Amino acid sequence: MSIYFVTNRNREGNGEYGEAISYPNGDLDFGRIKFTDDDYKIEAYPYKPEEKGSGGTKVFESLYQDMCKKNGKDTLIYIHGFNHTFDEAVRRVKKLKDFYAKGGKELNIVLFTWPSDGKTFNYRSDQEDAEFSKTAMSRALQFFASYFKKIKEPCGQKVFLMAHSMGNYVLRHAVQSVIKTPKAGKIIRLFDSVFLLAADDDRDTLENDSKMKPILPMTKQLSVFSYLGDPALKLSESFNPDRLGTDGPLNMRNMDSKVSHYIIRESFFDRNSKYRDSFDTHGYDLYYEAVRDTII
Repeated sequence: MSIYFVTNRNREGNGEYGEAISYPNGDLDFGRIKFTDDDYKIEAYPYKPEEKGSGGTKVFESLYQDMCKKNGKDTLIYIHGFNHTFDEAVRRVKKLKDFYAKGGKELNIVLFTWPSDGKTFNYRSDQEDAEFSKTAMSRALQFFASYFKKIKEPCGQKVFLMAHSMGNYVLRHAVQSVIKTPKAGKIIRLFDSVFLLAADDDRDTLENDSKMKPILPMTKQLSVFSYLGDPALKLSESFNPDRLGTDGPLNMRNMDSKVSHYIIRESFFDRNSKYRDSFDTHGYDLYYEAVRDTII
């Protein structure tokens, strides 16, 4: 089993990725992670514009080959939330991949991992890093769009984007960076669906041109999942009231017709008491079958 990754984390002397943004320009590393039992091996390909076949091109060509195999799979780009080290982000995505496979949906996954501190009470620091990661995520989206624009159709497979928690804040600022990038051009309708789960972003983000609204032309469909009792977002609301991931879109009646809103009910956690009164309820994307079944 393997996944692909893109990151703007700094790479340390031991070859592992840390909790700081890579310098001098927030450079992107691309790569592949191969899992062996409970461990994994990192194959990193730093992006070097002067070297054809390096970095993003190498990853996207390999991903395209995976999509075009006889039993080719759809591709999910995943942006994690706050409080994740590189290792935690990787292991989270492995759980996600396993969870969807159990539901009958095998996926290629591309993880975008930004330099979250991996510490629960470093919320403000993570929020700053999330916003500062906008250029890196924007570049990753543009590389991806440019590659798949050249090949026209990815072998009939679909491409999805999922953002969890503060990953939505990363995505919001990345989208703004895309539309403000000179000569970036208009990103084609790259995604078949975008999924915003436990979104740590403002309720009006999809209605506001200066927030997440510009993502709508980039996707055929967009789904918002919210849970009123989300404990992590309750923490966030002490800094930022009115979260999309607790209350849903502000004015659903005025929303673009491609947007759907799904509410996570308390009754689910009543039936699954091991998740009750726990921060695990924030991570329902990893175990809530109804969410998985809605997505696939």
